[in-house]
Amino acid sequence: MKLVHVHFKKPFQGKDDMYFGSFAAIYENVPREDMGVSMTYLCDTCRINGGFYENKKIIVKVGEFITKKKGKPNE
Repeated sequence: MKLVHVHFKKPFQGKDDMYFGSFAAIYENVPREDMGVSMTYLCDTCRINGGFYENKKIIVKVGEFITKKKGKPNE
């Protein structure tokens, strides 16, 4: 499962960091003007740059959300 971490260089609604499950979820909650980049450009750049993007407003890091495996621990 993908996790998208957005760090705001200037707080957005009082928050420095927000976490999302998709790029679309970011743009449903944060206006493009506050991101400083379009969703298409952000997606493409993160894909090319190994899940990283930075501009004067934000830093974006894409990673995998690690969950517990099925079964009992140590199996």
